[in-house]
Amino acid sequence: MRLPKHIQHWDDERKCGNGIIVTLNWRYSFYAGEHLGVAGFDTPLEAIQKTRLKEVYPCMCDHCLAGGK
Repeated sequence: MRLPKHIQHWDDERKCGNGIIVTLNWRYSFYAGEHLGVAGFDTPLEAIQKTRLKEVYPCMCDHCLAGGK
């Protein structure tokens, strides 16, 4: 699966009892105003819906503003 530019990694761990773990690239966050770049989801549909570019936020933390360094 080709991932959008704002998603770094998509890991389907449902076979081992977990969910779908999605890691955003630096400079993106799942929440406005704080750095949260990893989230878990129960279904592929939920993961797709919640990781659309319009559903994530630009991250303004020092680490992200420094280019992830």
